[in-house]
Amino acid sequence: MLRLILHSVEVSENSEQTQAIVTLQNGEKQFVGRATRLSTNDDFIIVAQATLDAVRQALALDIELELDKAAPIRHDSIDKNILVVTVDYTKDGKTLQLTGTCLSNDEQVVHNIAKATLDATNRLIVYLTETENS
Repeated sequence: MLRLILHSVEVSENSEQTQAIVTLQNGEKQFVGRATRLSTNDDFIIVAQATLDAVRQALALDIELELDKAAPIRHDSIDKNILVVTVDYTKDGKTLQLTGTCLSNDEQVVHNIAKATLDATNRLIVYLTETENS
């Protein structure tokens, strides 16, 4: 069974662009996803997009995963950020919205947005790998 684990998240910036590189691991295999920031994107979005890029590589199936939203939510009764990611999964003309969350302190927010993205896709990954293998 395919079980993707977050190995690393890197966000690098130079004068022209910001790039996110997310590495996922399944056993000894690694899948490296990349995304580049557009002027309207923030780090949450490019990290989530890079994570989805790595997930697509790992699945190696003809499916469509598109990031809908990636954002922090603050609530007075919780002392951490709640990171929320929504992903649209489309197959055979039907679209399902997948959601994932992760609690995070400010220091780990970039790493944890990748975790929230994996949270959104993990049940789908299990389902797709089980149906492919049966």
